Amino acid sequence: MCINMKSMLSRLVLLLILALVLAVVINVVINVVGLHSAKDVWHHVQLPTVLVTFSDGRTLGEGMHLLASDVDGSWDGRRWRLPAHDPLVFLPGRDATGIAWANAGGPPTVFRDPSFAWHEGFFHLVFTTELCTGLATLAFHCDSRKRRRDLPARFGYARSRDLLHWEGARPVVVDSLEMCNVWAPELYMLDDADRRSSVELQEAIAIVVFSATLAPSGSLVSCPWDFGPSAGATRHEPIYMSTADFETWSPPQRLFDPSESAIDTILFRAPAEMYAEMAETPSAALAPRRAQLDSNSRKGGGWGSGGGLATFAIYKSEHNGAPGQRCLWQAGHQGGSSVSSQASLGNASCTLALRLMRAPSVLGPYEKVELAQAPVWRDAISRPCAEGPTLIPLRSAAGDTRSRAPAPAAGLPPVAGLQPGWLLLYDGYRSDCVLLWDGAGVAARERGGMAYGVNASGACEPRSGLRLVDGKEAELTSEQQQFGQTGGRRCIYMGDSGFGALHSSDLRSWRDVSEGVIIPRHHKHGTAQQLSPMGLCGICRAASELEDTRRMWSALGVMQLCEDDLIGPWCRAHPWRAGEVEASMAAPTPTRGMLVPYIMGLSVLMMLVCACACRTCTCRHRQRTCKYAPIARGSPR
Repeated sequence: MCINMKSMLSRLVLLLILALVLAVVINVVINVVGLHSAKDVWHHVQLPTVLVTFSDGRTLGEGMHLLASDVDGSWDGRRWRLPAHDPLVFLPGRDATGIAWANAGGPPTVFRDPSFAWHEGFFHLVFTTELCTGLATLAFHCDSRKRRRDLPARFGYARSRDLLHWEGARPVVVDSLEMCNVWAPELYMLDDADRRSSVELQEAIAIVVFSATLAPSGSLVSCPWDFGPSAGATRHEPIYMSTADFETWSPPQRLFDPSESAIDTILFRAPAEMYAEMAETPSAALAPRRAQLDSNSRKGGGWGSGGGLATFAIYKSEHNGAPGQRCLWQAGHQGGSSVSSQASLGNASCTLALRLMRAPSVLGPYEKVELAQAPVWRDAISRPCAEGPTLIPLRSAAGDTRSRAPAPAAGLPPVAGLQPGWLLLYDGYRSDCVLLWDGAGVAARERGGMAYGVNASGACEPRSGLRLVDGKEAELTSEQQQFGQTGGRRCIYMGDSGFGALHSSDLRSWRDVSEGVIIPRHHKHGTAQQLSPMGLCGICRAASELEDTRRMWSALGVMQLCEDDLIGPWCRAHPWRAGEVEASMAAPTPTRGMLVPYIMGLSVLMMLVCACACRTCTCRHRQRTCKYAPIARGSPR
């Protein structure tokens, strides 16, 4: 007997090469017959968009409703599905109880302004809990004499795997003794570019932006009575707090100063190259910031970085006039169709319209966006009496939305009647807002199919989101009907109550597209988000365990995705954590594209076992074969 190690090693190398070739062939065959990577699975799926709202019943904000988009390929952001009987899926008295609330002044007084986002296995929710700091009041009248010291400024938090069953509900106390209110907390998830833009945000995963009125004297006794006409010189300011774990929060700080009262602020990101003129001629206030961002342009930071993203903010300008004064708005067109011919809303005594700002990064500095086209005024993107904005990206078949609010993981089919871009839902919360349109004999101007002002024959034209009325229905005096008139025909409009919509393909030109919005009128504003793959998987897993979850999402048309031949197995095979799915979206799944290294590893393992068990060979004269045999105990080598 002899040991031929050279022959054994050569055969091991040959076996390894053959295993590699076999693995490559098997992998090619698997992909040819139609088993795709995870990226391919989700790329062709229209992930549903979910809208959470609240309603006013016996209280101003009694709970949360849930709506979902169609998944038939023709959804344009305006039609929404409701579950049977339109139930409340979050009730303060049921889902927000326990010692955490008892230690911070008791359970929430109201439930309003819900905002949610998916992160690491859960849908995270924030909401308004009180109308006035220190008062468990169910009205907007804040009597400072009745304020409680044990009820601090706060907003609510909870989390859920399926948006139906909630856990961890607790108050988030705002560390301030001068905030008269905490309204409309908006959850914004940070990305790597956001964290690179500020040392303060390096460890954070999210910020919450809310509106607060600061007490003029630093004491709550000087807070305004109702935050409306009696608010006087006080104004709402956008405040933010950051968190790294949804457990601890940073001290409150002002996000930006819009030079007017601002509420209902939302944040989103969009490609900066759409605003090349901003990079070419930055304002003096932005010049120092731009110098810093230019050094980080390769990381997607600056306006002129090509593929970088800028941060945008939409807020409601909240000027309510003076006590006893009725708010009247005037359109003020003087001819032409460009925004330069439109009057400015400015800081009028009554505004109550939505405005748009932008910044190089999430913490600013912010400046107002110069609009190219707008429904009524050149410095507002909406009609009067609109609040509670939420933004929905509309995608083309190729997935090119040029938006990120936040970025959905899959492309949507072409929309019906609306170009890819952004759809903004707003809450037309009042129906008594009167808009006076002075035609001045100007011919009608067509914008997106809707005529504005007075046509050539002198007749008033309809306008999207508004009703054409007469002076009697608007309850105007003859003097009010002549308010600000410059001649020609005067048209009178009043706002429709309920949800409306605005559309833009570039964030600089906006038109009202409220016709076709299908949302029950008793629903109030909230937040819309397209489900991520892992958010959908979380719902699918919960539905497999809980019958009420299955019924809810079946009524919304989502369960058909959970039962898909590719999506169902993919969800069952992948973890909850969002960070892991992002990596799998860029690489093949272990059950498909990763078969090559798996088979190679298995082949090497088998050869090592063989080499250890068969350590001798018998070499025969004039034969080039070796017989491998296990070593018998006690046999000679």
